[in-house]
Amino acid sequence: MTLNRNDQIILKGVQLRAPAGTKETCRTVDVRLNLDLRQAAFKDRIDRTVDYREVQECLKRTALRDGDLIENLTRAILEGFPQVRVVEVTSSRGRSYSRSRGASYGTRR
Repeated sequence: MTLNRNDQIILKGVQLRAPAGTKETCRTVDVRLNLDLRQAAFKDRIDRTVDYREVQECLKRTALRDGDLIENLTRAILEGFPQVRVVEVTSSRGRSYSRSRGASYGTRR
């Protein structure tokens, strides 16, 4: 098994609730995290990867506090998980947003 700096962790079907005026909306997103997993794999260092539950909780907190704009979600992951180099969030509506350390980002439909 060869791991490199483009290793990925993919979370599918993360359900979020967010305020929308006086109501609450529900949205499902998929999340792709790019990070280097070599240390985690070869030295059995769990602190060198990310806890999926923590990522989901970060997304849920951000959606409740800042709304479920996928731009807010990508920012929150990069700020909360320094080992993540690139994050891409895709909404159930087909909109995708990715951002990396170094601030290059984009939106796709």
